[in-house]
Amino acid sequence: MFLQHKIKLLTLHESKGLEFDGVCIIRIYEKILPHHLSASKESIEEERRLFYVELARAKHKIYFIYHKHQDQNKNVKLSKFMLEISKNQQFKAIK
Repeated sequence: MFLQHKIKLLTLHESKGLEFDGVCIIRIYEKILPHHLSASKESIEEERRLFYVELARAKHKIYFIYHKHQDQNKNVKLSKFMLEISKNQQFKAIK
């Protein structure tokens, strides 16, 4: 029997031009998105653009997967990109 539902793991770059019923975006933390090496304003804007392109990949649902503590000893900050869109959209948290 073949599975009807599949999960594809793709990078932001690999998903360009594709569409999916649902999209999960994981690890939406500062220093990951935008990457800690993206120091210039231009490179941060490019990563922001890629993030919004990723949002457009979803036909129906988008799931953002993150947690407050990346490890037991270190607090992590939610990405500024996620904070920007959460100001303009209504999200339902699933715990």
